[in-house]
Amino acid sequence: MGVISQIMAVLFGAGRNRPLEIIEALRPNAEGLSRRGYNLDTAALAQLSAEFARPSRNWFDSLIDGLNRLPRPMITLGLVYVLVLPVYDPIRAAEVFTSLAIIPPALWVLMSIVVTFFFGGRMQTSDQNFNRDLAGAATALPGIMAQLDQLQAMRAPAAENAGTPLAAGTGTDAGASIEVLRPSDNPALSAWQAERDS
Repeated sequence: MGVISQIMAVLFGAGRNRPLEIIEALRPNAEGLSRRGYNLDTAALAQLSAEFARPSRNWFDSLIDGLNRLPRPMITLGLVYVLVLPVYDPIRAAEVFTSLAIIPPALWVLMSIVVTFFFGGRMQTSDQNFNRDLAGAATALPGIMAQLDQLQAMRAPAAENAGTPLAAGTGTDAGASIEVLRPSDNPALSAWQAERDS
């Protein structure tokens, strides 16, 4: 009995499952794999929530955030006010526009740069997205045109053989010919060349 137990201990290990360990070296354990995936997802979510957690803020941080949010609505409401003011008080509007006329051009340039930075960033992002979509559509255009040509080619024989069943063509292209247009055969091209030469 001692020899058999020693052989079994060598093959299967003392208290260990050696065949299972060998199999797990070649193929991962499904339960362990799902546990590792769960731990990885949990760690990623914890990191994401830590990144977007609101830090402790005092009154000064809240004040600065509020001031950072003011320029866009103030500019928009100011422009609406400039449009509405002449209707309700034309004399006051004339005074405002006369005052604006004495602002030096350099200050207008500076103000337009500031407004462009406030509103232009979003517009530039939208324009870049539009250009990206347009480039994607232009890239896909040859494939779409090829598909349309194939569909037109399918439609033409179907229209010719509307009442007859379709059959495979058994002829050859040996008798096919290609007609090549020469510049002299095209009247519009001949007229254009005559105008260019004269």
